Amino acid sequence: DEIKFEKKISFFKVDVQGYDLEVLKGSRKTINSHQMPIIFEYEKLFENDFNYNFSKFEQFIKSINYKIHKEINHNYLIIPK
Repeated sequence: DEIKFEKKISFFKVDVQGYDLEVLKGSRKTINSHQMPIIFEYEKLFENDFNYNFSKFEQFIKSINYKIHKEINHNYLIIPK
């Protein structure tokens, strides 16, 4: 959220080996400002390492007024409602 983008962000891809939820949380202002589609990765094997489960992602998605549009092999496309 500290980076100021001159142009509108049209798409956001997150794949950071388990840190995806933290990246999304840290991008809340940017997401709200640009309202772009987002793809993030969720793998169950990271649950213990990062102390989360998929419901934490669902809570975050709801909190930014997005919805899950599609899931493909552990990758989730979310879009604004």
